[in-house]
Amino acid sequence: MTNTEATYARWRALTRELIGGDEDLRRLQDLRYRYAAEVGRLLTRPGPDGRPVEGCVLYGVLSDGPGLLYVGQTTEAQRRLRDLAVGESHHLANTVPPEVWDRVIVVRWPDVLQQMQQADREAVTSLPLSVVGEGLERLLQADLNPLLNSRRRIRDGNGASDQLRTHGRAEPRRPRQFTRYTCRYGESGGGSSAGRR
Repeated sequence: MTNTEATYARWRALTRELIGGDEDLRRLQDLRYRYAAEVGRLLTRPGPDGRPVEGCVLYGVLSDGPGLLYVGQTTEAQRRLRDLAVGESHHLANTVPPEVWDRVIVVRWPDVLQQMQQADREAVTSLPLSVVGEGLERLLQADLNPLLNSRRRIRDGNGASDQLRTHGRAEPRRPRQFTRYTCRYGESGGGSSAGRR
């Protein structure tokens, strides 16, 4: 048995202990919902400019061990970021519990448009925001190769494939620092982040 398999067996045993009875399960659910609500509150609170995080955003979830776990985008930041840690509408929290996330970086990417050349800005704004957001998400995923974006479950249930699907082709890459993309944006007021408490 590998160390990972042994640790997984301990995790399963501890989880069974946590949900040992009806009241235990209720308390665990309450604890996890309170934690998720706090994460959602932190991610959607007003940034340094006083504006709440809403509308179109890109976000990245990091954990100290594996690094960048996931890159996503949404046109409904208030809903998606509040639900992100709950897991009911997103697989990320079901795979890696939010209790072990160390940092979530949120970028209000439309704010960055003001820094672009006028011709480039007009080209981007001629497209639907959802299309631009999805394009930015795919570019970041292809460049940074976040682990959970780049793996796909194998249908027979025997593990996952380490291939990033980009426009129908597999494209594995080495991850790089996500903060390279966010430092400049965050300094302009277009980003926010929440770290572990």
